[in-house]
Amino acid sequence: MANLITVNEFTTLKHISKKIDTDRIEQAIGFAQDIDLYDYLGDFLFDVLTNSAEVAYADLMDGSTFTEGSFEFRHAGLKSLLADLAYVRYLMSSNVNDTPFGLVQKSSQDSTPLDRGLIKDLASQAMRDADIKFSLINKYLEENLGTFTRYAKGDNPNINTNRTRFEVLPQRNINDYEAF
Repeated sequence: MANLITVNEFTTLKHISKKIDTDRIEQAIGFAQDIDLYDYLGDFLFDVLTNSAEVAYADLMDGSTFTEGSFEFRHAGLKSLLADLAYVRYLMSSNVNDTPFGLVQKSSQDSTPLDRGLIKDLASQAMRDADIKFSLINKYLEENLGTFTRYAKGDNPNINTNRTRFEVLPQRNINDYEAF
């Protein structure tokens, strides 16, 4: 399945070096789409992948303004969220090269690689940004459940809670448990 965003869209949404490794970016986008975005959307991701070019999905993909109750909100869209998730993956691999002699850190006489801790801090901040971005996308999806019927809802056993999945356990009577 094709990526929901291209390398050009990624570099427009995330300002990175002019000299880019397109293969590394495409790989980051692919993993972010298949793994990280699934963590946010659950099975609804498959509807998105199938219908992303449809007019009904345009606002979801590109972002839009919507109303909840009497308040107006703006969400950035799934493309922007996917760019954030891919950026995290890109950051975590940016200082490392795979060579025939093993993994090596990039280095040259004109530069010093960033400390791995700083890269982790940047990746953590990008994930926090993505979580906040998704909270507005989630609000948009919940306001448009008529269009996005497969999106997980609070009364669904597969509750979507921002990358944390819970399973609703059957209710039991206290008498069902044996005494110690």
